[in-house]
Amino acid sequence: MTDKPDNRNLDDPVLVAYLDGELAPEARARIAHRLASDHDLQQRLILLSRGGRPFREAFEPLLDQAPRARLEAMLAGLPVRNLPSAPAIRPVRRWSGLKALAASVALFLAGLGVGWFIPMLSPSVREQAALENAAIERGSPDDEWRQAVSEYLSLYTTETLASIPDNAAVREQELSSIGAKTGLVLSPQKIALPELSFKRAQLLQYDGRRLGQIAYLDPESGPVALCFIASSGPDSKPQVEQRQGSNVVYWSRGGYSFMLIGPTPSSRLQRFASELFLRLT
Repeated sequence: MTDKPDNRNLDDPVLVAYLDGELAPEARARIAHRLASDHDLQQRLILLSRGGRPFREAFEPLLDQAPRARLEAMLAGLPVRNLPSAPAIRPVRRWSGLKALAASVALFLAGLGVGWFIPMLSPSVREQAALENAAIERGSPDDEWRQAVSEYLSLYTTETLASIPDNAAVREQELSSIGAKTGLVLSPQKIALPELSFKRAQLLQYDGRRLGQIAYLDPESGPVALCFIASSGPDSKPQVEQRQGSNVVYWSRGGYSFMLIGPTPSSRLQRFASELFLRLT
């Protein structure tokens, strides 16, 4: 019997398991292969990576029935501990917050009318929840789009882009299309990077805003992407950071925020970013 996994519809739990690294290598490889050409799948992954699901509406009937006063009194009676400073909290996906919400609702249902489950939560669990919430609160909108992009691009492998045929006419048409839709003037000459193969240009969406992505293949290290989105913030020079195990150079100029991301060594990526910084004005 012929196996046709690529023709099946992937439901959200499977995609979430993919984002969380919980699928077997063969299953991950099949989904990664589909990412190269399935635009709808790419959009769903970005949505799920940001936690963009209607959980609040789903749980509102339960929250309306909750004995709020009694629960608040129980929470007020919990012992307070000074939390250690945590200057290097790892980036937290919004999906983690949704998992915490689901776990909290499950605990509420299990303990409704009993009143003993909250004090039994370990201090480390309470501290971790507080730290994750603090990390989310500290994140700026610019941090959020870069984090969403870095999570999405962490799914790319060399094989994801290597299977895309090199076709200069198609690539130029893709650049023209996303340039027209984002307002940024693009051309093969402007986005060309030495030693990297320009493999694809496509339009995505983040938080209701158009997001352009230009994908390259570095023969030495793998996928590299230039991404940009309209921004009302001030211009800024290139800065460096790391997200999802990749190096990132990001800057703002002319009403757009840019990021160049990939496993390429930081010094080499900064050199590429310097060239793009001068061209993309």
